[in-house]
Amino acid sequence: MKALVTLALVAPLAACTPRGPALPNAEGFSPLPPAPASSDSLAGNPDLAAYGQSLFFTTGLSFDQRRSCASCHRPDRAFSGAAAIDTRGFGPRDVPPLVGVARRTSWMWSGEVDSLEQACLHGFGDEDVLGGSLPSTLRFVAQSAALAEQHRSLFGNPPKADGRDEMRRTLDELGRALAAYLRQLEGGPSRFDEAAADQSRSILAADARRGFELFHGRAACNRCHGGPNFSDGKVRDQGLPDLPEMAFGLDPDDPLAKLEAGQRETNPGLVRTPSLRDVARTAPYMHDGRFADLREVLRFYSESVGNTVEARARGVTLKAVPMSEREIADLEAFLRSLDSAPLPGQLRRPVR
Repeated sequence: MKALVTLALVAPLAACTPRGPALPNAEGFSPLPPAPASSDSLAGNPDLAAYGQSLFFTTGLSFDQRRSCASCHRPDRAFSGAAAIDTRGFGPRDVPPLVGVARRTSWMWSGEVDSLEQACLHGFGDEDVLGGSLPSTLRFVAQSAALAEQHRSLFGNPPKADGRDEMRRTLDELGRALAAYLRQLEGGPSRFDEAAADQSRSILAADARRGFELFHGRAACNRCHGGPNFSDGKVRDQGLPDLPEMAFGLDPDDPLAKLEAGQRETNPGLVRTPSLRDVARTAPYMHDGRFADLREVLRFYSESVGNTVEARARGVTLKAVPMSEREIADLEAFLRSLDSAPLPGQLRRPVR
């Protein structure tokens, strides 16, 4: 009886005793706050997002009627691509993920686009993306009974494929619809978020916890990939050598090393810093898709970043942080813990 009384007194005390922090430095990285609200006058109208979803999955916007936005931005890969696209004049470009895209402050790898609505129009008439031309894209929408009716019911006027002002208006409205759909692509909490929220050591494995300590500690990955979005959104030089050669560790007296970044019309190394959420689902990596897996990326930053002819010529200040194979594996385990919960099935397929 005495033992039972003692247990009854101790149990409530144990329940009220706070657990020690499993992730003492997780504050500032989690939780992920709500995405910025849209300023669109139709924001919150589910029909606008449904129209955008119809546009995203239709193959009619492409020149051959065979490709859709989802052909490259694959729903099973956090809406990223399985391979880089060869773009004329810019070299290969990785297909960036669209889960969480509304949280960015700039769009495209160059960061040159300042609104999601405008970024959504990038593929229209681009021969490297959907192909065709803007007039052919707009004609398809105008001639599709289902899409034209969705358009008219939302915007009060039918889509137009002729007349400069009318075409511009229609194009802007298509961008608004696509953006409304993409704003719904918000993944649920990751294992990292769950561990940070309830401070439970059982949620995050030991290697992932060590990887997180390395991430914000000695490796200092958070200098660029900080905050709940694991990106500061800035455009910077990643320290990559020019493709196709991977000219690591060449003689600094090589003539190429004496090139000055100012001699080039543009700096090919300047790209937007991507978010690391869902990163394990979005191979290949870097803006040009040169690395097949996370281990290759981590080895590059452990051994080679900043130590290339091109990087030195561009004045890159990033320095390699030597890591053991175990540390690289730990860091990879942490990055894999940033995968979000799957999106609802109805967002990953055409509207039915």
